[in-house]
Amino acid sequence: ERRARQRLRAPAASPTHRTFDRAALPARARQYVPTDAGRVQGAITSALNQPHGMFATEPLAGDALTLEYVEPADGPVGELRLQQVVHACRDSLAQDGDSKRSAGSTKSGWCNINVNCPLGANWQDQKRSVARLVMGGVLCSGALINNTAQDSRQFFLTANHCYSGSPSAWVFQFNYESPTCSGTTGSPQSVSGSILKARGPVSDFCLVEITQQIPSSYDVYYSGWSRSTTPSTTSTGMHHPQGDFKKICQDTDSALTASFGGAPCWRVADWEQGVTEGGSSGSPLYDQNKRIVGQLYGGQAYCGFLFNDYYGWNSSVTVLNM
Repeated sequence: ERRARQRLRAPAASPTHRTFDRAALPARARQYVPTDAGRVQGAITSALNQPHGMFATEPLAGDALTLEYVEPADGPVGELRLQQVVHACRDSLAQDGDSKRSAGSTKSGWCNINVNCPLGANWQDQKRSVARLVMGGVLCSGALINNTAQDSRQFFLTANHCYSGSPSAWVFQFNYESPTCSGTTGSPQSVSGSILKARGPVSDFCLVEITQQIPSSYDVYYSGWSRSTTPSTTSTGMHHPQGDFKKICQDTDSALTASFGGAPCWRVADWEQGVTEGGSSGSPLYDQNKRIVGQLYGGQAYCGFLFNDYYGWNSSVTVLNM
C-alpha cells in the first residue's frame, strides 16, 4: 500500500471544514480524518468522486486533525489536493441584525424544540427532507424538494442570502437530530457537492441539485410544495438554529402576507411553540397540508421575542424537471 499523511493544527479553533479542489480517488483507495478529540471521519472512497473534481468534508471539532490517505500499491495513483481549511468562527462574517444565517455552530436558545418531541410526531416524513447546510464558515438550513416529474432528482431548496462559496463544495448534513425529545447527542449523515440551478432575490430562494448520490441508508424524503397565494391556516418550520440539532416550531394562526428586504414573503406573526435563530435561514415553512410554501429569509424572532419571521414565497418559483 501507498500511504500519505498530513497533520493540521489550529489551536483554540472552532470546528473546521476542509475543501479539496482536486479529488480523484482510484478504486480501493480510502481517506480517513482522525482528530485529537477522538473522532474519525471516513473511510472516504472513490464513490465520492465528482465530475467537477471537488469534495468537502463535514466540520470536525478539535485543535488538530490528521489527513490519512491509503491506496493499493498495484493500482493507479490518485489525486487529492487540499484547497482550504475553514474555521467556523462566529466573527468570520458580519451579519445583518435580522439575518437568520449563522457564522458559527453553538447551542441554540432554550425555547427551541427537538424535532422528535411530541410536536414533531406528525412530521416524521418531512423532517427527513431537512438538512444542515455547511458552506465554508457559513451555516444555513434547507430541504430536499420534489419536482414535477417526481423522479427523485436531488433538488435542495435554501435561501439566496445563504449563498456562499462554490456550491460544488457545500456539505449537506441529513438526520442531524437527537433521537429523543430531551437528548443532546446525534450524528449527521453527510453528502457534498451540488450544482446551482436557480437563485434570486425575488423570494430569496436558492435551488441546487446535490451531485453526490444520497445513500439509501439515509432514508431521505422529498417534500411536496405549493405555489398557492392563499395563506396557510397553520405554519410549521424545521431547521438547525445556530447549527444545532434539528428543531421544530409552529404557529397555529394563519400566515400573513408581507414584504421583507424587498421580497414578497409569508409572515409568521408569532410562534406558539419554538422559534428560529441564526442558522435557520433557508429552512422550509410547511402549510397545514405539509407542503413547503416558502424558505426562511429573516426576521426578529428569538427565544426572548417570538415575533416576526419572514419566509420567501414559493409563488414565484416552480421546481420543474430541470
